[in-house]
Amino acid sequence: MERTLIDTDVLSDYLKCKSGAKNIPRSKAIDFCDKYLNEKGFLSFSVVTYYEIRRGLLKRGMSERLYSFDAICSLSEIIPLDAANRGDKQYPDVWETASEIWAELNRKGKPVSDNDLLIASTAIVNRYVLATRNKRHFEPFTNRLVKLLVFE
Repeated sequence: MERTLIDTDVLSDYLKCKSGAKNIPRSKAIDFCDKYLNEKGFLSFSVVTYYEIRRGLLKRGMSERLYSFDAICSLSEIIPLDAANRGDKQYPDVWETASEIWAELNRKGKPVSDNDLLIASTAIVNRYVLATRNKRHFEPFTNRLVKLLVFE
């Protein structure tokens, strides 16, 4: 299984499922997370995803789900927004890549959200597949991503 960065929407559904939410049916995205966790021993997601989920849980006062999220985080690879280090060569950091992509897309009149841009740039710099349910949010990055894995 390829190294895969889990987007916020997928991780949020997985968290809801694992913490017993009744309105989340089993899905391909949840099955993928289970399979990835079983094979790799961890889930991989951006520190931006960590921030998006944590702030939402705190805002809603969802302490039980926050406890479940902390448990998932303890078994996860939370990828920072700094430089990727692959072997003996240092690669551009996420901020640099995101800045370049932001400028390019805005020159073309195609602005994107900062959070999606940072998540996509994390996947690009670290050479991860990006797994999401929001194809439209990440279409502007498909020419740079290793692969976009979309669950519908």
